[in-house]
Amino acid sequence: MKAIIMKKQNLSLELRLSNALFSLLNNKSFEQIKICDITHVAKVARTTFYLCFNNKNELLRFSWNRYMIPFVDGLRNSFTLDQKENIAKTTVALEKISKQIKYVPLLLNIKKASFDPRKEIENNVKHEIKNILQGQRVNGIILDYFSNLYFVNLLETQKWWAKHPTITPEKIAELIYCSCYQGLISLLKT
Repeated sequence: MKAIIMKKQNLSLELRLSNALFSLLNNKSFEQIKICDITHVAKVARTTFYLCFNNKNELLRFSWNRYMIPFVDGLRNSFTLDQKENIAKTTVALEKISKQIKYVPLLLNIKKASFDPRKEIENNVKHEIKNILQGQRVNGIILDYFSNLYFVNLLETQKWWAKHPTITPEKIAELIYCSCYQGLISLLKT
């Protein structure tokens, strides 16, 4: 029981530190942000930071995964042929990330040798698309082309949504279905 409580406390601290990082990214580049800035905004001691993360790069990775894991899960779960089911599943996934969508442009601007968020999305999306369509007889070149287009379309949709956060997840799901899914799925039939 004590281990469960400690795990929940650590997750709460990790989320506070992640939120602090996002807050700071509004005004500073990742390189300019110091651990003491993060702990000050999160209102925790520096030692608390090190209980959760070894360095700010680990915090960046955690913050990115906080967004990416629901996004990729949503992609995996929404790839169906039924329009209503697809839009419903995409909407559920988008609701999970809607509070963090405003951070996508901030995260995409961070480029480090060890971490490139755009490449992370690209690799995850392409991997998921290939896994989803693996059992179907799709030409490898067409599949690669489809994966590239799907990735670019989803990325641009997310960046656009970040600029228009009042648009509902339901509407974004419809847009994704029409532009990404419905428009590109015909490629797989060629």
